[in-house]
Amino acid sequence: MQSTIDINTDHQGSQSEHSETSIKQSYTKDQHVNTDENGNYADNIKRLQFGLTETVSKLESSNSFNTEKILKAVTDCEKAIENIPQSIKQLKLTAVETIQPADVTALKKRCNYLKMKFSLLKSQLQTEKGNNVLLQEQFNTAIKHEQMKKKLDEAQDEILQLKSNISASLDEATTRSIQKELVREVPPAKPKLLFVGTSNIQGIHVEKLTQAADIKKVIQYTLDDTSEFLSTFTDTPDMLVLHSLTNDLKTKQPTQCIDRLFHIISEASSKWPLLKCVISFTTPRRDSITNFTNAQIINALLKQKFSGVDNIFFADHTNMLVNGNPNDNLLCEDKIHLNDKGISILASNIKRAIHTGLHIPLPPARPRSRSRQRPNRGRGRGRGRDYD
Repeated sequence: MQSTIDINTDHQGSQSEHSETSIKQSYTKDQHVNTDENGNYADNIKRLQFGLTETVSKLESSNSFNTEKILKAVTDCEKAIENIPQSIKQLKLTAVETIQPADVTALKKRCNYLKMKFSLLKSQLQTEKGNNVLLQEQFNTAIKHEQMKKKLDEAQDEILQLKSNISASLDEATTRSIQKELVREVPPAKPKLLFVGTSNIQGIHVEKLTQAADIKKVIQYTLDDTSEFLSTFTDTPDMLVLHSLTNDLKTKQPTQCIDRLFHIISEASSKWPLLKCVISFTTPRRDSITNFTNAQIINALLKQKFSGVDNIFFADHTNMLVNGNPNDNLLCEDKIHLNDKGISILASNIKRAIHTGLHIPLPPARPRSRSRQRPNRGRGRGRGRDYD
């Protein structure tokens, strides 16, 4: 019996909840009735009342155990039904007040205008994008042109610098070439040399004596003749070579010969302050033991008198002696004058003194052929030979 009551109670509770749900659904459904159906609101209200009455009848017949809930739901539905016409009216008034037909037309026009303006702005945007792309390309091109211009300017500057360097090099090379040509065409002036002596120097060829100086050779037999010639000589020599004692030693004492020679050199130095002088010693002889002895005394006095004097140089001929005596192979038959071989040695000794005084190195000696090593006979002429 208890089970039957529980079952009925559950069944009735389910029906009650179902009915309440149906009422809410009907109420919700009726509230969303389309208000645009030609204002047929009265019919809708009748249908709602009919549905409500039917639902209440069903609830009463189902002996619902939750009457309070049902009554509350019914009360809520009635209130909602009463508010529906007022809500519909308010909605109509709001719609009418808010949106008028003229406003709709204006809004449509405004919308069309905005659409057209949007299209125009969109077209302008596309155009501006195209312009921006073109401007960017032009900008990039301008940058490239500027870079190329800068490179061209740098290249031009480099070319100008190269031209300037080439021009300077050519000018320098041309100047050097001209200078070389001038040097070749105009050789440096050689020092002037005045060579004064007795007949022993007659066989010396000045062109073979040295190429380091321009030589003028003059034969003067005595010291007095030499002094007179020098007093009248108008040119200005750089060097004076004297071989002038051979004949005076036969008539004068050695000291007298030295004094006369010293006087000649002093006068020449006063006349030509920059003059250098080479004194050629007496050469060996066998004509008289007295003359040979006086000659050796004069040579010793020359060294004593002029050694250490500036610009005075000696041509010493001791290489013509053998054990302190004259070498007969260097003398002619008269035992006074030198033969060709003796003249060659005399010239070589004088040449060395000249180069020493001019501070010019001697050229290397050339080898002699055997044909030129045979002894010469007779008085020397010095033909066909250079002096070492």
